[in-house]
Amino acid sequence: MPPYGEHLHSVEDLITSYSARRAGFVALALEKNRKATPLVSEARTLHAIASKAKTPTDLLNIPDIQAGLLTAAGLYKHPDRYLALGELKGGIDPAGADEHWKTARTALSRIRDAFKSFDLVPSTFFIGAAIERKMAGEIWSQLEVGLLSNAANLNEHDQVVSVSRWLCRL
Repeated sequence: MPPYGEHLHSVEDLITSYSARRAGFVALALEKNRKATPLVSEARTLHAIASKAKTPTDLLNIPDIQAGLLTAAGLYKHPDRYLALGELKGGIDPAGADEHWKTARTALSRIRDAFKSFDLVPSTFFIGAAIERKMAGEIWSQLEVGLLSNAANLNEHDQVVSVSRWLCRL
């Protein structure tokens, strides 16, 4: 049985319900409010430190921002050590759901292409909070042909637990 078979049985299992969407909007607003202040403060600090650099190369000589620069660049020297790569889309607005899936689908395709050049085929997954019927069908099709290794609706606890278990087993 493929990994998604533990928690997904049809396209319907991926679709976000109205009540989950409504609850997600409220939770998202509260969470964004809670997280905003420290992030804005960190961004201001980073900007103040980085603005001392006269050229992009000067940024490399500022030790306080090195970790942030590497993280922002997404660099890792050993592609064979990746276990899985995925897209997590937490936006709950159904109007933006298709756009989230489109950007995720493109990113996952680029991941597959980049790893192909190293003769590697990493496991890929998609987890979304707002999954509408059409995109659920596309996700399901990619699961069935093996383009995606796993998927889940972020609002469905059992699906998230199952994907988490799968990730831990990799």
